[in-house]
Amino acid sequence: MHRFNPEHHARLDDPERYKWEDPALLIEWLTLRGDETVIDVGSGTGFFALPLAKKLSGGSVIGVDVSPRMRDLLAAKAADQGQANITELATDGATIALSDAVADIVLIANVWHEITDAGVLGWELRRLIKPNGRLVIVDWKAEETPVGPPLAERIPQAEAIETIVFAGFRLVDQPDLYPYHYTAVFT
Repeated sequence: MHRFNPEHHARLDDPERYKWEDPALLIEWLTLRGDETVIDVGSGTGFFALPLAKKLSGGSVIGVDVSPRMRDLLAAKAADQGQANITELATDGATIALSDAVADIVLIANVWHEITDAGVLGWELRRLIKPNGRLVIVDWKAEETPVGPPLAERIPQAEAIETIVFAGFRLVDQPDLYPYHYTAVFT
């Protein structure tokens, strides 16, 4: 397991990425009311966090990342785009310094394969999500794709689901949104 190198942050904002992982598809699928609180775990430079914030006119996004560089980049982009409803928060990868039941949605996109102790994080996410809230995992399929981490580092969808179910979640959907990623939604 290795973490994405923040020095390669430009890859996260490559316009080509929208061809195979357009955040608008996930955001449309989520059918947001607009007043939700969304925690984006592993928010990076804001690929999902920024469009989510735009959609949440009465809500907010908390971008959580282990990298100070990524948090700084997200803050700068949010300021440039006038998105005052985004905050950045540090994490050690296992704990997130927020109160219980604060999130309507927790999103983990392209990060599940980088988590050191997914079981511990699963229980932490359960603590953060409101009753009837949703956990959404988007991660790389465990197959060769033209982009993405090495195959040996990818976590198969069934294994990710098993870990999250063990933490007390219930799988409710698996929408097929992206060609190189699986999406799993839990309550």
